[in-house]
Amino acid sequence: MQNINLTFAPQVGGLQRLNRLAGKVEGLALPDHAFKFSLPGGTGDLFKYGTGEPFAGTRQVKSSDADGFVGDPTDQR
Repeated sequence: MQNINLTFAPQVGGLQRLNRLAGKVEGLALPDHAFKFSLPGGTGDLFKYGTGEPFAGTRQVKSSDADGFVGDPTDQR
């Protein structure tokens, strides 16, 4: 287990993480412009700034199609 501390500039308004187990996007609070978390060995987390855009390489699908995100941007469902 590795403890990680990330510190952000004051103008960073939000952070998002792609949950590696559920595939859902999580909004993360940045109290004092910092985010602290533990990462189990052999794993990784994917983060991005909370810009309102989806994670690169994904697209949001209608809830009638699926619950969450699809990794194939060429899927024309």
